[in-house]
Amino acid sequence: MLGKIAIRIKPHAIRHLFIRSLPTPNPSCWKFLPGKTLLPPNTSIEYNSVKDASSSLLARNLLLIEGICKVFYGPDFISITKTQDAEWDELKPEVLHAITDFFVTKTQPLVLTLPKEEKDEIEIVRKIKELIGERVSPLLHEDGGGIEYRGFDLNKGVMIAITIGCLLYTSPSPRDSCASRMPSSACKKKKKK
Repeated sequence: MLGKIAIRIKPHAIRHLFIRSLPTPNPSCWKFLPGKTLLPPNTSIEYNSVKDASSSLLARNLLLIEGICKVFYGPDFISITKTQDAEWDELKPEVLHAITDFFVTKTQPLVLTLPKEEKDEIEIVRKIKELIGERVSPLLHEDGGGIEYRGFDLNKGVMIAITIGCLLYTSPSPRDSCASRMPSSACKKKKKK
C-alpha cells in the first residue's frame, strides 16, 4: 500500500511526500518508509511512551495518537505498533499525516540526541557491531524490527536488544515468519518457568 498526503505550505505551493506503508507479520505493527534516511546505518531507537519520546517530536506526536503504543525508528523506516483494540483503517491516516507534517515542516531533527557511543571501541566490539549490522539487522528490518547493541562482556558475552514485528516468541513455531530466515540459535524460545 502507498500513502500519499499533500499539505499546503504557502498559497500556490503544495509539497508531496510519498510514504510507503507495509504490513509486518505482526498485525499490530506496520512499517512506514518515508523515502529518507532517518538514522545512521545499524542504528535504531524505540519509544514506548510520550515520556520516552522527549528527544523526538515525531515519536511524541505519533504516541499522542490514541491507539498507538510504540514507535521504532530504523535507518530508513518507522515501525508503529498499535494497541490491540485500535484499528489500522482509523489510525493510518493520522499516522501518515503526522509523518508527512514532520518531514514537510522539518522544524527540528528526527532525534535531538542519539544514544551515546563508546569513544574507544576495542576491535572485537567493532567486529560484533559489523556482524550485527551486516547479517542480523537486514533480516529484522525486513519485518519492521531492529537490533540494538547494548554491550560486550568477556564473561557474559554480547548484550543486545531486539525489536521484532513478527512476534517471534508468540508464534506457534519459532521458525514462523522472520524467524525462518534467522540462524537457529537466534530462534530459540524463552523457557517458561
